[in-house]
Amino acid sequence: MKTLTPYKINKEQFRDYVASRMFNDDTQEEDERELINYVVERFKAEYLFPQNLIRYKTIQKCLEEWLRGLPSCLGIDFYNGDIINIYKAMEVGEVGFEELLEEEQEYMLNSYWKFVSYSLNEIYLKHNQATIF
Repeated sequence: MKTLTPYKINKEQFRDYVASRMFNDDTQEEDERELINYVVERFKAEYLFPQNLIRYKTIQKCLEEWLRGLPSCLGIDFYNGDIINIYKAMEVGEVGFEELLEEEQEYMLNSYWKFVSYSLNEIYLKHNQATIF
């Protein structure tokens, strides 16, 4: 297997980005704990069914797939150009996004949904002392 170029983004900055994109139109809630609980409850109600667990094998993969459907409680960016701009704004280390090979850039774009799911899990853990997955 080919070794990927060591590309890194600031995880705390990315988590803050995800946290800033959570919302509840019903209540206009702004408390992060209430918002993450709302997002997780929506995920469970809308997507976490036995059939999806069989199809995707893990709760994390189910969460990634749910995120790809652009749930209305998360205003996260989803266009490749916007994702690239997010990565560029949060780069740490010596290697920039533009310096990656095409397949490495594609890998990073595909990993976006995993990064969002990890960030949601970290936010949930911070407020509930439990994880989503």
